[in-house]
Amino acid sequence: MIGKTLLPKLIYATESKHNGRIDVYQIGSLLKLSVGGIVQSVSHNSKYAKRSVWGATANLIKRSCPRLQNVLILGLGGGTTKRFSKRKNNNN
Repeated sequence: MIGKTLLPKLIYATESKHNGRIDVYQIGSLLKLSVGGIVQSVSHNSKYAKRSVWGATANLIKRSCPRLQNVLILGLGGGTTKRFSKRKNNNN
């Protein structure tokens, strides 16, 4: 948006003895999951996701293995790559 800055709004926060602080932020229609101050996942249907590491990973998988039916993703985090990859592959 030109002339208007969207600031993150904290919509959920909690503490975990295993992960520390867990926050969910909303920036416009974008949701971000942050654990220990590091973004772990974003809304898979956002424009940001397409330009992020998650979108790049999904694109790499699709280009490298266009007929891929199954994939094992370790360190799933919030699951953005899984949902983004599934959505892209359903659009074949």
